[in-house]
Amino acid sequence: MRHTLVTLAAGLAAAPFAAAQHSLIVSPDADFVIRGLPGTSALGAVDDQESILVTPDAQNPYEARPFRTFSVINTMHGDGDLDGDLNDTDKYGDLNCLFVKNRLPNPDTGPFEPGNLYMSCSFNTTAAVATANSGVVTVRDGDVWRARNGTLEFFITETQILDALGDSTADIDIDGMCQDQMGSLWFTFWDATNSVAGGSLLDGDLMHIPASAISYDANGNVQSVLFGSAVLWASESQMDALAANSGTFRQDGTAVTRAGDLSGLNIDVGPGAWQSPQDPNLIGPNLIFTSNFLENFDNIWTTANAGSAAVINGVTMGYTSGPADGSKLGIGQLASGQDAINAMVVVPAQTGWIAVDSPLAGGSSQGQFTLEFGRLEPNSPLGVLVSLWSMDLPGGFVPAVPLPSTIGLVGGNPWLEALNPQVAFTIMADANGYATLQLPDPGTVTPGVDLIIQGVGQAFGNGGNFSATGTASVTF
Repeated sequence: MRHTLVTLAAGLAAAPFAAAQHSLIVSPDADFVIRGLPGTSALGAVDDQESILVTPDAQNPYEARPFRTFSVINTMHGDGDLDGDLNDTDKYGDLNCLFVKNRLPNPDTGPFEPGNLYMSCSFNTTAAVATANSGVVTVRDGDVWRARNGTLEFFITETQILDALGDSTADIDIDGMCQDQMGSLWFTFWDATNSVAGGSLLDGDLMHIPASAISYDANGNVQSVLFGSAVLWASESQMDALAANSGTFRQDGTAVTRAGDLSGLNIDVGPGAWQSPQDPNLIGPNLIFTSNFLENFDNIWTTANAGSAAVINGVTMGYTSGPADGSKLGIGQLASGQDAINAMVVVPAQTGWIAVDSPLAGGSSQGQFTLEFGRLEPNSPLGVLVSLWSMDLPGGFVPAVPLPSTIGLVGGNPWLEALNPQVAFTIMADANGYATLQLPDPGTVTPGVDLIIQGVGQAFGNGGNFSATGTASVTF
């Protein structure tokens, strides 16, 4: 008997709430813990393939919420290894890069749910995604891509980045990337040393491809890049100097002295321009950046003012007094020690989100399996729909359709997977906006049955509107 539980959450509302204009989506280098959720729960523990959503608020207490669980990725990207099982133990290694398009006239506008975010991962060179029209497609650790509903879309490929670097034979792993409104790109690397034509590049170096060297297609994805067009915008030592000048503190209470390995990159949401430390003729926007060095925990910096703590929604996102304790991201602390940021993207403020996962990692216990839901409005009802699914095939994926806005859901078009619900349940969220549901394992009666389980409820921070859904596909 085979037990697989994979989840897909959808329906992110795009309307900002008071005193908040932007949200951050962040992945850890190893582990984060969500405040207000049981530490032993699947939603409460965030690993290096998962991500959180946090909307800093200068006027009110705030905390991170579960965003994209490991099972969400499994569901969206399908059975890439052709074993008939969507739930792979370690699908992608680390989630190294989160990215959204900013180039005009067709930037990504949201709502920003997991399927709308581009990503790049560290997975020992290649991994595979199940698609509707091309079968299983291989992706590389230097590709920046997104996938959902059997559709795989590349923003830029490793081959195109290597063209920009002037070396078609090198092997690189992207660790962060951002784009300005003109279409210029900045990026950095995962590996400590990257041998390319003309020398070695470090994981703390910041590279740049000017918009004039990039051709984009009608969807705003990279079509081609001029060979040898990438330049060093700032060296690792120059980025270290910016972090050291920020006046921020590490998790041991001592002053930050370096960024080290760059990770998250984003265009700064504040004003101002930044002159390249390598070439005074190059001027671009200020960038927000992070480090995946453990010592720096959740500090977020900007290149503005020769290096300072970034400011998001009026909140200073670096620790101007020590120690760094997770409060900037609204996350808890692990008894085993804190981890750092591995990927980050800043998007317009998102409020309506329900995440779903299972603490049993896909297995049943004593004939039952458990679903977790969060972050809901406290003490609010949640509808759970259960339907049959008949696509348990090697190379399969969970089909999904966007809901029309006319049905009354608020804040974007949530995705629907439970197309033909046969059974419905109503459960209540607790005071923390957290709910669980135990269901019998149908495989104990009818092996091979496939289920889709979808939740519809009131997402936290969205004014009580029924604006978000979360879906779990279950194979027994």
